[in-house]
Amino acid sequence: MTTTEIKEYLENYTAKKAIAEYKKKQGLTEDRTLVRITAIEDCIAGLPNGLDEIIRKYYLQKMSLREMSKRFFLGRDAIARRRDKAIAIISDCLAEL
Repeated sequence: MTTTEIKEYLENYTAKKAIAEYKKKQGLTEDRTLVRITAIEDCIAGLPNGLDEIIRKYYLQKMSLREMSKRFFLGRDAIARRRDKAIAIISDCLAEL
């Protein structure tokens, strides 16, 4: 998966997750959306040094960089760099998809 595809899945996580759950209930375990969402979740879980929390807060909980900078006591640029680093790591993790 490309970083653009990963960001698209993360930005639309709620809808993609609902589709994946529906497909799973239907027994369609090889469905593209289900496979990708599961793989992305696995990669997020394996992120080092709190990067998983940054991804969850930014993409899944829709927290702004400003809100995150206050929460983590870091500048917005630092949060953005960590977010981008996490996306790069997820991209490497998903290189085979």
